[in-house]
Amino acid sequence: MRTRRVQALFVAAVLLVVGAGISGCGSSSSSGGGGSSDKGGTIALLLPETKTTRYEEQDKPNFERRVRELCPKCTVIYANADQDSAK
Repeated sequence: MRTRRVQALFVAAVLLVVGAGISGCGSSSSSGGGGSSDKGGTIALLLPETKTTRYEEQDKPNFERRVRELCPKCTVIYANADQDSAK
């Protein structure tokens, strides 16, 4: 049960960081419109482990696709914690 709780907290933290990163790619009101930034940026994605295939087969590709849609010039840095809480 502790593992599920840790995973839920981890996913919530990742989504919070992702939301903050993606919102930074949006255009400002002074730029005259448009939905994406010309500047780009870097967004990190850290997944908890590889034993659950969903992370690698669904979450990572969906995340990267959505970032490309919202911020075409943004770069996604990906890492996997391999079930190591220190990572």
